[in-house]
Amino acid sequence: MFANGNRGAVRKRGSGSHGKHQPAACALVTRARRIAEEAGAFREQARGLASGLEAELRIVLDALYPIPQIFDALRAFTEQFPTVPPRLYVASLGAAANLVTDGGCTI
Repeated sequence: MFANGNRGAVRKRGSGSHGKHQPAACALVTRARRIAEEAGAFREQARGLASGLEAELRIVLDALYPIPQIFDALRAFTEQFPTVPPRLYVASLGAAANLVTDGGCTI
């Protein structure tokens, strides 16, 4: 007990101070949920890497390739491999082939 008779940070029920801390607590809970989700995603990615998955899939397309056709394939890929983000590059005039041969892109 303190000299003024208080017992530290212990509050009595019904003191009314509980309500003013609620927005701060909600903000902390929201942040804690995001952190927990990110930790889960980190764990899943680590498992995927340990099992031999790539960290990401880098794809380059020639500018003349019909881009809308690739969206279904990318959607199917991300459903099958949610921890491997695809990176899509569009290049023209032979630059697409150079990105693959130089190792900048996988496909």
